[in-house]
Amino acid sequence: MKVGEKGFANLVLKEGKQMGPLQWAREFTKNVAENGGDKVIFDGWLDTDTGQTLARVSDNAKGLTPAEMKRYVATMLDSGQGYGNNFGWGSRVSTLAYNPAGVNYASRSANGDNLMRILVDNGVIGVYDWEIDVNENGTVKQAEIVDPFPGQLAMVDKLAGKNGTGTAILLEGDGKTDTWDSSISYRVAKFLAGRFYEWPSTSTGNPLDVKVAVFNNSRRYGHQLKVVKPYGEQMASIATAMGEFKFDTKNHSGSFVWAVIPTASEQSATINGRSRPAPGSGFIVDGEIFSLSKDHLSDFGIPFASVKRQVVILAKVDGAEMNPGRGNIVFTTKTGEETPSFAPWKELGEAFAQAMPDAIQALLDERRGDATSIDAAIASALDPNWKKRLKPVMVKVNAEDGPSGVGSSTGDAQVSKDPIPEGQDKGNSGKSGAKRPVRRSNSGNSASKEVLRTVLPSVRFVPRSEISEDDSSDEWAFGVAWNEAQGLLLVADDIVPVTRAISNFQIDTGDSVEIVQQAVQAAYGMELAATIIDAKGSEDWGLKPSMIEQALSPASLFAKLLGAQSIDTLIRNTLRAIKASA
Repeated sequence: MKVGEKGFANLVLKEGKQMGPLQWAREFTKNVAENGGDKVIFDGWLDTDTGQTLARVSDNAKGLTPAEMKRYVATMLDSGQGYGNNFGWGSRVSTLAYNPAGVNYASRSANGDNLMRILVDNGVIGVYDWEIDVNENGTVKQAEIVDPFPGQLAMVDKLAGKNGTGTAILLEGDGKTDTWDSSISYRVAKFLAGRFYEWPSTSTGNPLDVKVAVFNNSRRYGHQLKVVKPYGEQMASIATAMGEFKFDTKNHSGSFVWAVIPTASEQSATINGRSRPAPGSGFIVDGEIFSLSKDHLSDFGIPFASVKRQVVILAKVDGAEMNPGRGNIVFTTKTGEETPSFAPWKELGEAFAQAMPDAIQALLDERRGDATSIDAAIASALDPNWKKRLKPVMVKVNAEDGPSGVGSSTGDAQVSKDPIPEGQDKGNSGKSGAKRPVRRSNSGNSASKEVLRTVLPSVRFVPRSEISEDDSSDEWAFGVAWNEAQGLLLVADDIVPVTRAISNFQIDTGDSVEIVQQAVQAAYGMELAATIIDAKGSEDWGLKPSMIEQALSPASLFAKLLGAQSIDTLIRNTLRAIKASA
């Protein structure tokens, strides 16, 4: 029984390839919850006839009768139906593209056990015709629905009992190679744990129970069942700090879920790698996670690679909807404009950076170091409107509105965690003899506070590994990365133009490497900070924002370092100033 035309079959296969090879795991998990089940097992079934080990998904849902199986296939013919919430359609599309040899549906319903196979035959989607017997006239009987093979429903028995209902889906792949092995087992568990922030609600009212058969040395086909926990549950169990707060930007509103988690090496001692939560930024839509990676954490004001390993930021954007056809999100702005291919990373990142949680800020402060930047006079000479060009960042300032800055410097009175003992009055407001929750650790008249301020670009010289973990990225290759959300420029401390200048001046002056390094890094830092001011001011000369962003790319900033030959005089003057004050 052919059920598809070539044109439509090609569409189905094309759409399926865009979903990704593991999308079927998501689709079948959703199906179980929506069809009366609350348990699902992913494992492998050995086909003794072919020697193949086939990926199998078993559940304890209501099962399918022969008539329901036919209707299940027939919905695939209705191309006008679209995606919508028809996750069953999505499961067939996502499986067929990667399993042209067939997708087997073995199901137990109140009417008995049934088996049907959908496959791709010469570019046409069809239902497999089984040869089951010979008619009286000698012709072979054909059937679309037959009894399952022995053992195909073994996991349904385990989940629902001999009299219970359920379905087992088995993937044939190309018909030649295994579709279930240790690698696939690992990837399925990791995919499910990373795709679902929380398991979907079940119609039974029970929490969804998801298990994956993992491989070990003693059991070749891996029927050691491990419970898979969704991302949110895993994250909450190991987070050293976490929280949620609302945001409201020009185009979007919603809330951020954030957490500080141990590094992968710290987690490995206690958490199985199959379900270990990964760091990064992403989105939560209908309980599922999308676009989770560390690629955009810089937009959220987290420039250091070592901090990126420990931070999770997930945005719940109002009006965002998932597109199950391609596994991505359609965002809708406050004005009703849909942006199906645009994730507002920078807009959301700015909102998060301005409300940076204390636990994440503490990690940043550990790696921040002292500021190195140009002064306001030089910045104004380069661009009188420099304050209008730079985005405000959170800084600590004296409560009496003293000089802005980052970190704990003289004049910034810092909050101390220990209260002043009874009977001691150190000048803080309040009655003498009372315990007060604030003590100054530096000079000043009151505790510092964090406010939004437009500050001069700061430059930090850090190990190259703090700039990026990806040795193929531009940031790693050039050793430079501008982070606008923090007003911070990271420069690799092994970058050639700077190390060459340190070596040359140390030989020329005979001064200690430490002093020369301080002078050289300060001078190059001022040059780079001035470059940022200059680039931002180029807006007056007709440069588009995209052009200015390109001017501040790692390659452009690196070229600036290579061409800074006239910096020698500045270095000498800076060096003399440092030595004079020593």
